[in-house]
Amino acid sequence: MAGRLIAAAEAGDFSSFSSEEGVQMNLLIEGLASSGESPILSQLSAYPGPKEAFLYKTLMPMLPDLFRRKDEYRPLWRESYDSIVQSMELFEKGIIGVEEHEQEGLSVIIDEQRPARQAIDHHCQGNLFLVIEDREREEGGFGYELEYRYYAWAETVTRPPIPPIPMEPLAEHLNRHEGLREGKWMAGGYAAQSMTSALKYTDETGGGTSAGFIPTR
Repeated sequence: MAGRLIAAAEAGDFSSFSSEEGVQMNLLIEGLASSGESPILSQLSAYPGPKEAFLYKTLMPMLPDLFRRKDEYRPLWRESYDSIVQSMELFEKGIIGVEEHEQEGLSVIIDEQRPARQAIDHHCQGNLFLVIEDREREEGGFGYELEYRYYAWAETVTRPPIPPIPMEPLAEHLNRHEGLREGKWMAGGYAAQSMTSALKYTDETGGGTSAGFIPTR
């Protein structure tokens, strides 16, 4: 059971694809915490204290049963899991472009939509991921986000540490050369920043608008 729990924890904390069951269990737990179909949603909504405290207290004793009955909760995790599997297959078929820059420890990923983090982690070799969303046909531009490998925020006994790189000078350099645009390069301070974010072309909202893409025309 320990190995199965670790695989689920790695899927949740580090976006790893250690096993199919691990990813499915993590998605099931996320579904129980947030889906409108969750059987504990009404209790969660009524809980007067921090939601995280309720989830830990409620879900931890449920884990052995959740492993046994995972398929009974399929509506809570299946759609998200299928999306991850689709990204994995697109990498395997070469439809998602990947360039590995070994000396720099950088993987460059190019696709029309951002691939699943689990697929990026599984198929890319670098400690930095530059994800380029090619939205030229839809929004007339490209989206850029640079992230550390997804375990970079944690210290573990099995993974080598990934030292942070100062990104502010690079953001300033890029902004000087971009000219006047709706968005800008930011090394932090935007709303959608994750624990492994390094650099992004965006606005203060973290994207989701035309400012999240560099126009080509």
